[in-house]
Amino acid sequence: MPERQDRTEELTARYLEAWLAHIRGRVQARTYQGYEGLIRLYAMPALADLPLRDVGPLDLQSLYSFLLQERCPTIAAGTVLNLHLVDLLLQRLRLMWFAFGAFK
Repeated sequence: MPERQDRTEELTARYLEAWLAHIRGRVQARTYQGYEGLIRLYAMPALADLPLRDVGPLDLQSLYSFLLQERCPTIAAGTVLNLHLVDLLLQRLRLMWFAFGAFK
């Protein structure tokens, strides 16, 4: 097994890009396009420059609030829900990411 890299300073952008690359061949093309669009349009602008270890539930809630109340043109609540579902999946993967050797 390859040696694990120290991921303590990894930016969220790198993690999101790696996750998208990982799932590309594992989901239907339309599903991938939906994930990629949600991440590119909404998650990346808000979270990309944050260290992954620092992204927490309040960061995501702030993003959802912004999208639902302040974004122009407004986006559908269903789109924000889809982003939330992707974020839940990413949060679970993030926990696994750190649990298996990121913090040595």
